[in-house]
Amino acid sequence: MVNRRWWDLAALVTTVVVVLISIIEPPYGPPDWLVWGSAAAFAVFYLAYARPRIGTERRSTHLTVAVVFSVVVAVGCAGDPSFATMQAFMYPFVWATSTRISDAIGANIALGAGVVVGYLLHFGPGGLPPGLAVAVLSVGFSIALGLWITRIATYGEERARLLEELQAAQGEVAAMHREAGITDERGRVAREIHDTIAQSLTGLVMVAQRAGNRL
Repeated sequence: MVNRRWWDLAALVTTVVVVLISIIEPPYGPPDWLVWGSAAAFAVFYLAYARPRIGTERRSTHLTVAVVFSVVVAVGCAGDPSFATMQAFMYPFVWATSTRISDAIGANIALGAGVVVGYLLHFGPGGLPPGLAVAVLSVGFSIALGLWITRIATYGEERARLLEELQAAQGEVAAMHREAGITDERGRVAREIHDTIAQSLTGLVMVAQRAGNRL
C-alpha cells in the first residue's frame, strides 16, 4: 500500500519554501502574485487530482500530472525563477507514479522545458542560457537518480520473487519429507504387525501339533 503521508509532507514543505522565498523581499507585485497563484494551483491540483491517484497504473493519469506540473512550473518561474525549487517535489513524484521508464524520462524533460519557458518569460531572451543550465542539470540528475533507484527496486523485486520461490520449494521438500516419514512409519508398523502375527500363528501351529501328537 502506498503511503501518501510522505508525499503530503513533501508537497507541503516544498510549497511553503517557495512561498517564503517570494515574501522575503517586499513590496509585492504581479511577479509575486504569479508565484502565489502557481503555488496555490499546484496545491489544489495535487490534493484534488494527483494525490488520490497515487499508486494507480493508468498512463493517462501520469501524462496529465506531467503536463500540469510543467505548466505550473513555467508560470511560477515566469514570476520568480526561485519557483524552480518546486522541482524538488515534481521530479520524484513523476518518477514514482510513472508506469514506464520512458514515460518518466519524458515527464522529466517536460518539466525541464517548463523551467526554460519560465526563465524566458521572466528574463527575456537572456534567460535562455541560465534556464537551459538549470534544466539540463536538474533533468540529468533526476534521470540518473531515477534510473538508479529503479534498478535497485527491480533488483529488490527480483530477490523477493526468488525468495518466495525458494520458500515454496522448501515447503514442498518439507511436505515430501513428512510424507516419506509417514510412509516409513507405516511400513515399520506393518512389518511389526506382520512379524507379530507370524510368530503368533507359528506358536499356535506348534501347540496344535503337540496337542495332536499327545491325543
